[in-house]
Amino acid sequence: MLSNAIVESHIAGLSFTPGIGGTVIPEFYPGSGQGDVSGLDPTAKMMLSVADLICYYEDSYSLSTATFYKVDKETGDAYLITNYHAVYYSGSGISQDIQLFLYGMETNNYAISATYVGGSLINDVAVLKVSGSEIIKNSYATAITPAPSDNVRVMDQVYAVGNAKGWGLAATQGIVSLESDGLNLAGADGSEITLRAMRVDAAINLGDSGGAVFDTEGKFIGLICAKNTNSAVDNIGYAIPSDLVIRLADNIIDNCNGATSVKVIKPLMGITITYYA
Repeated sequence: MLSNAIVESHIAGLSFTPGIGGTVIPEFYPGSGQGDVSGLDPTAKMMLSVADLICYYEDSYSLSTATFYKVDKETGDAYLITNYHAVYYSGSGISQDIQLFLYGMETNNYAISATYVGGSLINDVAVLKVSGSEIIKNSYATAITPAPSDNVRVMDQVYAVGNAKGWGLAATQGIVSLESDGLNLAGADGSEITLRAMRVDAAINLGDSGGAVFDTEGKFIGLICAKNTNSAVDNIGYAIPSDLVIRLADNIIDNCNGATSVKVIKPLMGITITYYA
């Protein structure tokens, strides 16, 4: 798994500066200000649909990625999807200090505060919320357009976008190697979890957790979650299929937003018990 990518403990009182990736605004990226992204090439929108994610804990921090699910430019509100293991650190639990950085705005003066809405450890999906951000209001951040992952086929071309090594948002490309693969791996708390995931050969690196896999139309087909780190293999990365990710995100938003519960709710048919994933 692409674990929390914990680096050496930061020195108290010093703020973290994200990597340089994306700080030189490319030609396709509009200047600051509220604008219409509908005319942009689909590959340009991919970069605007993800954010650097930094989670601070008591004596450390983690570097990963989050993907925009819903964005309201008028209010500055947004929901983002990431991995559960990207916001959870063993011994500390869920991060209480979460910051996001948009592509092309990856400097401390553009930090966006986010809060944890809820998540599922066994599915490795979590939802974050941004409320009333002036940066979001005046940015070109855009929500993903999900595509049915059931339509994905082996050999389909894909793009992966994430915060590799915490050096800033960047993209890689490849193909779908396998539509559905079984994974047995350690969850965020160290327990064993089983996932069904899409296998891709686009380069996936530490820090890409919570990033997005897109098809050639720029539509979201998977949430980056893991890679095979065996030195004997190359380019075996994994993404949770979009169909499952969207169902989980909607469940979390509907049942955890503003509620005491922060876990996915699974009703068990025929009885009154509610199971929390």
